[in-house]
Amino acid sequence: MKPPTLTIVLIAAFVSAACVGSVQPFYDQKDVYFDRALVGTWVDSEKKESWNIQPHGNKEYLVNQIDEEGEITRFEARLFKIGDRSFIDLVVRTDGDSGTKQVFAAHTFVAIQIDQCTSRMSYLDPSWLKNLLANNPKAIRHTNLAGEIVFTDSTKNLQTFIRKHLASPGAFEQTETLYKKGETQCEQKD
Repeated sequence: MKPPTLTIVLIAAFVSAACVGSVQPFYDQKDVYFDRALVGTWVDSEKKESWNIQPHGNKEYLVNQIDEEGEITRFEARLFKIGDRSFIDLVVRTDGDSGTKQVFAAHTFVAIQIDQCTSRMSYLDPSWLKNLLANNPKAIRHTNLAGEIVFTDSTKNLQTFIRKHLASPGAFEQTETLYKKGETQCEQKD
């Protein structure tokens, strides 16, 4: 019997080329929750990237993302809900132990469906977003930083924007599948 699916949506990526950052978080404290299903090591067999996710504090996670070259980027993360959809807000750690140099700690998000052994993430497509904002620059407050869009709007407006565009064609079509590592029932069969 297949375990029930938990849907989690995040904006931008677990640090990929598809990141869209925000000055403000994508959640209010009342929206934050903890789900043990997210804890563990997740691997992307195609890119040889992995994400180790561990609980940290109250309703928070520490995430270590390891890319194909073995470089580590560290995040703080929180799950939250908008309506019946789940999201995760990721912030690169800027405490000198992040593995990356960054001027400010931007928030990012991605969409993901998690079951016992796999997770399928859907990213907000930067090309789709650039097209939308070229045609409607007032759709959400933003700025352009080094050629990339950074949201500057309030949390409330970010949530409204996400809610409005979750089903927009092309908005969340970039997907990636991760596999849970280290659990017998999840071992990939080649």
